[in-house]
Amino acid sequence: MREIKVPQINANDATYIINEIYFQNGEFVHEQDIIASIGSSKAINELECEFEGFIHFLKNSSDEIDIGDILAYCFDTKEEYDKYLSDSKKQTNQEQNIGYSLTKPAQKFAKENNISQEQILSLNKKIIKTEDLQTLIENTVNEENTSTKKLSFNQIQSASAVIQSHKEIPQAFHLIKTDCTKCEKFLKEYSEQTGIITGFSEVITVILSELFKDFPQFFSRYVKENKIEYAPYPIIGTTTDTGFGLFMPTVKCKNKMTLEKVSEIMFDFKMKSTDNSFEAEDLAPGNISISYNPKKNIISVVPIVFPNQCAMVSVCSPIKELSFDADKNIIEKSFLYLGLAFDHRVINGSNAMEFLTKISEKIENVDFAINEE
Repeated sequence: MREIKVPQINANDATYIINEIYFQNGEFVHEQDIIASIGSSKAINELECEFEGFIHFLKNSSDEIDIGDILAYCFDTKEEYDKYLSDSKKQTNQEQNIGYSLTKPAQKFAKENNISQEQILSLNKKIIKTEDLQTLIENTVNEENTSTKKLSFNQIQSASAVIQSHKEIPQAFHLIKTDCTKCEKFLKEYSEQTGIITGFSEVITVILSELFKDFPQFFSRYVKENKIEYAPYPIIGTTTDTGFGLFMPTVKCKNKMTLEKVSEIMFDFKMKSTDNSFEAEDLAPGNISISYNPKKNIISVVPIVFPNQCAMVSVCSPIKELSFDADKNIIEKSFLYLGLAFDHRVINGSNAMEFLTKISEKIENVDFAINEE
């Protein structure tokens, strides 16, 4: 018996969909026969059989399957295949007698982690999956640990959004390095003049509002039947994290936004975050978001794409690097790594890179509205 596993098809995906299976269980296949087609976020790919023999599939059309999972077994002889079916039937009967049935991945997981039959029976389920066994182990550890603590509501909500995002959205990520020396100097002088601490989160908020007209798909949302819904104006969410948890207040950009105006709004958000006094209007859903990570030495993060959005920009603190000026003298410059996570159903890679490049250029040239005219 030889295993036919799913190879890595697309670097951006860990899970694929079985589009179609071309053979029936028990049929004889030859080496290099196309046995199935598997869909990734980019394309449909045909899977060749590496062996010759009688095939038996563990999955069906439309099922999800992960990289490295076993799609099928291939048996050299009919006798070997019949014995496999007989043993599988006996195992199924045994499982029915004890009141539960383990999926193939769950059987492997139970064996690797020495999970007893008594532990499995304690789940009180008929069909046991790998995630059920993982929860069982976690709960067992928690029972033995006297210093457990319940997760906060904000953490639970954040985790729920991450799980939904990874489940529903085929995400991709681009990263660009930006010379922010000129902009960093400008922000320092601007903060000293106005008395309001203003940073790259405020700058990128203004820039995104200015790019809305030329890049409307980045502010849209994916709807059913391969359609998108465009937003009437940008609503930009920015992460704010204090001792009370992570918040995502939104800046509504119905009219022209300036750095002055955004700085005032964001300063108000920072004050509200210190005592958790946000109002419902402050936390209204956005149509694009910024993940701001100001902690020192964090160069870049890969954010999620929130459900009902198509893109999220990430920015961290500037880093210092030695560089050359026009006369080949060594000088110190500041650089930002700007990230963009995006929904690949709506946005392709070249458009994402063009969008990032525009943000980068505006930062490098301090090319954004600053004060009210």
